[in-house]
Amino acid sequence: MNIDNLSISPNEKFKFGEKNLKIHSLQYKLLDYDLDNVIEEKGSFGVKTHAAIRQFQKIKKLHVDGIAGPKTLAALFINKNIDEIEVEDHILIEIKEGQLFSQGDKGDVVLEILKMLKSVGYYHFENDGIFGGRTKVQ
Repeated sequence: MNIDNLSISPNEKFKFGEKNLKIHSLQYKLLDYDLDNVIEEKGSFGVKTHAAIRQFQKIKKLHVDGIAGPKTLAALFINKNIDEIEVEDHILIEIKEGQLFSQGDKGDVVLEILKMLKSVGYYHFENDGIFGGRTKVQ
């Protein structure tokens, strides 16, 4: 199995001592941040990966515990570079790095996100400002 084809759930947690392909995917993403010696052994969450996760959590102002849990995974895989989104009428909506949206969320931020998704061809439905079943990424 290739690490590019892996799916990591936002509810997963990875910690010291674990070994699997998903950890290799996590290590590969950490390389984007030029962290010191991320990979000691591909797919093995050892001392170097633990230290890199802690460095990443400090950079992203997350709770530093060395565990790749939901907030750390969201910052690493989902909202890597998003601090704010500029919308059509030049209003800036701040989205906290690592912020997650779930089914049922609604409001101006969701409305603007759906507008942007529609403008680039990723959303083909009426924009009701609700993060519904059609919005959820599988």
